[in-house]
Amino acid sequence: MARARLALAACWSSWFWVWTIRMTFTVLVPALALDFHLSPVDAGLLVGAFQATVAVGMVGWGPLADIVPPKIVASSLLASSGLLLAASSLSPSYPILLMLSLAAGAALGGWQPNCVPLIGSLYERRRGSALAVYDTAAPVGFTAGALMVAGFYGLLGWQGLIMVVSLLALLPSIMVYVIAPSGRIPRGTRGRGGRASLLFSALLVLAFIAVSGSVIGLPAYLPVYLTTFAGMSIAGAASLVGLPRLSGVVGQLLSGWASDELGRRRVMVILLAIILAGDVGVAFFGGSGQAIAISLLVTFIAGAAFYPVALALVYESYPGYRGAATGIFLFLGNIVGSGLMPPILAAADITFPPGSSLWLIAVMALVGLIASLTMKKTGL
Repeated sequence: MARARLALAACWSSWFWVWTIRMTFTVLVPALALDFHLSPVDAGLLVGAFQATVAVGMVGWGPLADIVPPKIVASSLLASSGLLLAASSLSPSYPILLMLSLAAGAALGGWQPNCVPLIGSLYERRRGSALAVYDTAAPVGFTAGALMVAGFYGLLGWQGLIMVVSLLALLPSIMVYVIAPSGRIPRGTRGRGGRASLLFSALLVLAFIAVSGSVIGLPAYLPVYLTTFAGMSIAGAASLVGLPRLSGVVGQLLSGWASDELGRRRVMVILLAIILAGDVGVAFFGGSGQAIAISLLVTFIAGAAFYPVALALVYESYPGYRGAATGIFLFLGNIVGSGLMPPILAAADITFPPGSSLWLIAVMALVGLIASLTMKKTGL
């Protein structure tokens, strides 16, 4: 158990830096757009392309968790992504920066589908709680990235910030390689989720997509929306998007425990209903700073709490190819929910009245709620 806790701590620190890197890069896109003379649509495309390569990395590297010790793949990918992004900060032209950042995104994407099965195999009885503790690193890292931009952008500029954050990722990658167990993920028997049907899988995909749109796609595009259409500064947009995300820690810990006690599906339905309420608030209040912050708070608490519950359900429902299944679900959620959403949201605000993008996110949350309610009851 002591080894499992140390491994969980090492995975937590690495997941923290994965999200710090992702958020730092995303929030700095408006600054990159100024230096490289990109339009708002091009800026949205850059964010979307980066998120898309992260998603491709999820499905591409996930199957390796079922074949080789996942700590080897995870630690190598995190170190590689840090080095690639550090090199991108020195890019003399936009095409080179784009190439390096996309390669770094593909490496970052491989972390989660290798680490989730590792943690799931170490905690059989309290899998939901363990994954929730691990996933608290996401909102903490998300907030850290946003606050680093808000606090140090004026001092270091976008190049210095990306360089510092990327190189620091080498430390947790070494920790995971040294501390985590070296064995492969056990195939075992199916868990409490039972055998997943095709309908169940499709509904779970819809839920992943909806939550990804609210929790990843919306905050990825929101800095562009707030600076372009609402007149906010880069630092102000970073603080507004980053600070509410930290509150997700509370929701994650409660949802992990609740899913172990009450079942995964019940908790997922509750969380998607809360996400829908938060998204409607974001769309209704538009560019009002204080009001939109409260709505984002609601969305981020429930959205952050959704992932450990859903990932525990995936681990238990797909024995024999847990890494591959984790990667596929995360890929579909990210490529549609976040990889494609920033340019789609930007196009919606240009084609239709500004703020149309926010209502689109709310509609996606409604679809996700309906999907979770429709899932077949199999004791999940």
